[in-house]
Amino acid sequence: MARFRKIDPRIWSDEKFRHLMPQDKLIALHCLTCSQANRIGLFYLSTAMAAEQLGMKLEGYTKGLRRVCDTLKWVLDEAVNVLYLPAWWKYNGGIGHLTIRGWLDDVHEVPQTPLLQEFMANTRYLSDRESAELDTHAKGMLGVCQGYLPISAQEQEQETEQETETEQETDPTTPLPEAPIPPELNTPEFRAAWAEWVEHRKELRPPAAATPRAQKMALKELAVMGPERAIVAIERSIAKGWKGIYEDKSDENPKDTDRRSGCIPSEPIPDRTWKGPNPPEGSGFTGDAQPQEDDGNS
Repeated sequence: MARFRKIDPRIWSDEKFRHLMPQDKLIALHCLTCSQANRIGLFYLSTAMAAEQLGMKLEGYTKGLRRVCDTLKWVLDEAVNVLYLPAWWKYNGGIGHLTIRGWLDDVHEVPQTPLLQEFMANTRYLSDRESAELDTHAKGMLGVCQGYLPISAQEQEQETEQETETEQETDPTTPLPEAPIPPELNTPEFRAAWAEWVEHRKELRPPAAATPRAQKMALKELAVMGPERAIVAIERSIAKGWKGIYEDKSDENPKDTDRRSGCIPSEPIPDRTWKGPNPPEGSGFTGDAQPQEDDGNS
């Protein structure tokens, strides 16, 4: 994810942009500057996260985004929530073929969508060398995407994957594959934190590398938190040296801590001292304190 975004000041005098309602202009600017946007103008957009950041209801945001796409000629694949800005290179091009080569790595983060084909074919605002880089580099990356391989190549790839899985089952030294990261967590910051977590599990003594099934279950729980809370939970669990990932949900007060267990008690600990001569056998009470008589002053 790039730290800065480039917006042409002429956007405020653009005829199409000026016709947008004020709320739709906010949605458009958010798409251009949000943390989900990448360096190539083709990216996964979580509408739920965007609506939350803008303080809008999801239904209202979705309708507004559709109006923005219709007016500005953006393309939204609602099946996989991928947004494509065809004029992206007009305002972000001219960076040189070597720089664009690095930027094209962002293609790896885009879910499979027909918009990838449209993105590859759109070289209108690129120089000849940049267009050549897009043609060679991006096609090379898309070649490993199952959705864009011929049927025979797909079958061959499936056979290779099955052989690889069989080898991993018989060879305990083979590194376990990693579970795919859910789209709602697929941000550069979360991927970095997740990679740290995977390495943390391997470095534990004894090693406790997470299986793909365990990773899938953990990612499912983290997806409910969202990327920011999930990152905090991962970092906290690594710092504590835990095997699992736990979110800090308590406002810990040292006075409320059960000193015997070191845990925060969920409810007050009952007094188990018997207020009588002798506790009944098997009652679970302890002590031989005598009951205090009421002196009439209490």
